Amino acid sequence: MSLIAVEALETAGIAASLFETTNHPGTDVLVFGGADAVTEIQLKATESVSYVTAAMQEDPEITFAVTAEVAAQMGSEVVINTGIVNAALESAVTDTLFEDAVS
Repeated sequence: MSLIAVEALETAGIAASLFETTNHPGTDVLVFGGADAVTEIQLKATESVSYVTAAMQEDPEITFAVTAEVAAQMGSEVVINTGIVNAALESAVTDTLFEDAVS
């Protein structure tokens, strides 16, 4: 979801990037805005509101971005709606796994 989210942000005109390491503690994406403003975002690709809520309770100072389905249930004042639907993520994963299997 990280790469898909960064691409979606950049398509919307928002500068964003992944961290150099895939296991960056706490957050997944850097979002750049203005002079030196940088926001770190934790991405959650899930259908479970309780999973996101538990993560938010563990790290209340981190901004969370979630799938469209979870955002619709939680509200945009609580989380960022990535606009990415679970079906698109599942398709991307399946396509990637299938491509790797045939290569």
